[in-house]
Amino acid sequence: MISFLADENLKRKIISGLLRRDPFVDVIRAQDAGLSGVEDRVLLEWATQHGRVLLTHDVQTLVLVRAECSEPEEWAGVVAYLPV
Repeated sequence: MISFLADENLKRKIISGLLRRDPFVDVIRAQDAGLSGVEDRVLLEWATQHGRVLLTHDVQTLVLVRAECSEPEEWAGVVAYLPV
């Protein structure tokens, strides 16, 4: 099962919807992990260290993820929405 870290600004309705659809989904909010107000880099490092996928609305974080936190071969055959 995929584990998630929800950015502190992620809309609560999204988390509620995930849990309504699957009450056993493993999602933790950044503020519950003591990560309120940290820089994007710190949030991404924590998610990586704990094996979690970051859920965020922050376009700046998404750009950072795409540019610095993945390798080209990871994108082979993948179709994803990445706002720019």
